[in-house]
Amino acid sequence: MKLTTSLIASVLATSVIALTATSVIASEKHGEQHGKKHSVEHRVEHLTKRLDLTTAQQVSITDLIKEHKANRPARGDRDAMKAKRQSMKQKFKAMMENPDFDESTVKESIEQRANAQTERKVQQLKLQHSIYQQLNDVQRADYLKLLKKKMRKMAKHKMHNRKMMKHHDKHHGHNEG
Repeated sequence: MKLTTSLIASVLATSVIALTATSVIASEKHGEQHGKKHSVEHRVEHLTKRLDLTTAQQVSITDLIKEHKANRPARGDRDAMKAKRQSMKQKFKAMMENPDFDESTVKESIEQRANAQTERKVQQLKLQHSIYQQLNDVQRADYLKLLKKKMRKMAKHKMHNRKMMKHHDKHHGHNEG
């Protein structure tokens, strides 16, 4: 039981730290240019260059991306995100300070985050599938290569963030568990 409790506490702590670190990095790195990079127009332009899309494909894919963006939940403003992070920190602190470990609350919190992440991933894959269906065989092969490259880049970025967090913890007196 102690191992399970320790593992769950560690996962929860890591989630809070990762969320905080991600938001700090995001607020420092992302500005107006980031918004342009993720605009529908930029994404379609990028795909057009890489896949040599026809005009009809461009229109169709633009509509798919716009529909995807319209159907996803709003991310909220900075103040709302800050309040959410603060709330998570307070919940974590309360959990750690409580003499009794509330496993059901911790599991519920972890499940909520996992469910939200799963739903985001399903919607992303649904969009990718819809785009794939608009392409010819040559474009499909190239699109799969683009997705593979994107996944490698994301994995590399994730690994870099982990290294930065370890470096930060090491040099700022944080213990790893």
